[in-house]
Amino acid sequence: MFFPVGSTSNSTIIQIVNDSGIEVTGLVASTFPTIEYAIAGPNAAVGITPVDLTLITSPYGAGSGVGGGVKELAFGYYRLDLPDAIFANQGLARILGGVSGKHVICPEIIVMNLVRSNDLATLSQISGQVLRGDQLQEPAQGIPPTTPTFEQAFMYLFMKLVRQVTFDKTDNFEKLFNNAGVVISKTLVNDDGTTLTRHPAVSGP
Repeated sequence: MFFPVGSTSNSTIIQIVNDSGIEVTGLVASTFPTIEYAIAGPNAAVGITPVDLTLITSPYGAGSGVGGGVKELAFGYYRLDLPDAIFANQGLARILGGVSGKHVICPEIIVMNLVRSNDLATLSQISGQVLRGDQLQEPAQGIPPTTPTFEQAFMYLFMKLVRQVTFDKTDNFEKLFNNAGVVISKTLVNDDGTTLTRHPAVSGP
């Protein structure tokens, strides 16, 4: 399970099974097995005190970021509210717990930097280019931009794959053609017998 760094009031789903691997149902806070969390690295396990939730949709557990709220969903699966301390830094964490006849199963918790709010505009711009339904336009004849848009960068790669590219031995230029057969850019290629050099592209023809 993935969670963003610095997030709060998180919950997860755990399963509790008996010694034979069969689900244990009907547990409440007072009958829960011992539960701890452990953050990867040289860190001691920290106890989580179960607190009964009224409903599965109840607000986050005991408050103040300590977690511990528990409520059965069904078939031995339980909601468990997690302490905010788990999410203070990037890393891995495990929920540990169990006594004889009650063993806790929980996926590993992965805390990492996910999408930041100031990245959303950039992602929106890129997705708008990728997902839009209209046709992308071939770049015009000229020097390829040093800071291309997503569309420009994609189209130069696309044209390299599917459009005509020639190497003129008379002037040592590799030439990139558009769909109309016009050279839009060309690249000087030198071979001094030791090193083959492709220079930055310039405008065609």
